[in-house]
Amino acid sequence: MTVIFDMDGVIVDSAACHYQTWCALLSKRGIDYSYEDFKHNFGRRTDMQVRRILGDIPDKEVAAISEEKNILFREFAASKVRALPGVADLITSIKKNGGKVGIGSSRPWRP
Repeated sequence: MTVIFDMDGVIVDSAACHYQTWCALLSKRGIDYSYEDFKHNFGRRTDMQVRRILGDIPDKEVAAISEEKNILFREFAASKVRALPGVADLITSIKKNGGKVGIGSSRPWRP
């Protein structure tokens, strides 16, 4: 058996941390980011969100802002985001019974 989990909302509830990150990132650029705007964009890749929020900007700028957002998110998430109740036990049980576990996510790969 192989089980593939999504990260955000299944393994962890990181929505509040993502919202906090976007607010901090965009406020530095003079942009107020509402929770409604966030809900509309949540779940999309960071580069896609940057383009939806900031419009038609050069690819290099999209990449730089995306990387800044990802770094800031990791800083915020390190002390705030934890596995949802029961997830760690479920993953352990799957593996103990010979199953394999994978994660599907739009997050960039970080070895």
